Amino acid sequence: MLPAIIIGVAWYMLLFPSHLPNTNHSETLRAWFFEVPERKYFWLMTFLPVCSLAMAAAYFCGLGRAKIGAAVLCATGILVSGATWLLLDATLALFFTLPLLFTVPRAKWHLT
Repeated sequence: MLPAIIIGVAWYMLLFPSHLPNTNHSETLRAWFFEVPERKYFWLMTFLPVCSLAMAAAYFCGLGRAKIGAAVLCATGILVSGATWLLLDATLALFFTLPLLFTVPRAKWHLT
């Protein structure tokens, strides 16, 4: 859930800058998602918190306690973390890597 919070803060800083008091936020979002050449980063910053919250929900509902569930969640976490390191800033990527400190040992414990 920490990665989703961090990305949420980044979105807030992007959408509500203090030096632009009268901006149309829906137009800004439309331009970011469909017009600017760097739109893949905005789509990624939308997908990552959703993925992070879905993985957190899977852990809370008990999917991580099963052998297969732990392995799938660990692999998903590694893929999301790797994509974040490749495509986004290292500061954001660090927050997507931190949950792996708990996921990988748990999956290893289930698989051995």
